Amino acid sequence: MVRYDNAYEPDSSYGSAVRLVEGAGISAGVVLDLGCGYAAVAEPLQALGLTYVGADVDEVAVESLRGRGIEAAVVDLGSAAEVLTEELVDLLAGRPLAVVLALDSLEHLPRPEVVLDVLRGLGDDAAPVSLVVSYPNVTHYDVAANLLAGRWYRTDEGLLDRTHLDLRD
Repeated sequence: MVRYDNAYEPDSSYGSAVRLVEGAGISAGVVLDLGCGYAAVAEPLQALGLTYVGADVDEVAVESLRGRGIEAAVVDLGSAAEVLTEELVDLLAGRPLAVVLALDSLEHLPRPEVVLDVLRGLGDDAAPVSLVVSYPNVTHYDVAANLLAGRWYRTDEGLLDRTHLDLRD
């Protein structure tokens, strides 16, 4: 399993996600981070007064978060909709959901639309829930240059890591 234990960088997609949440004026509620990994955004979001809750399939990452005092649970986003709904409802424990993050996680799922359908059911009509998604930029100049040269390199991590689904079939 690829483990991304990247530090928070303000000029990264993680920094952009934090700025989007801050710019939206969200200052209370739960930030549910789906596929959180080692949760590079946890502390910056907590500094905004939000309750951070991470969910990831990687037990080692979740245990690492708990060791940092960050609430996290092992959740498989590839589970059936009913199972995923139950796990996320239990994780939220009745607390108001303010933001859902899916930062570089949906590309690892065979059916990301199932996750999005589950999220739709978690929202409260009285209080909107923001969704922040990031996806690897396969139009990055490195990828484009290799494609122009007829090369498609899979890697152990990064834009073309082997755990990203290959949608060319």
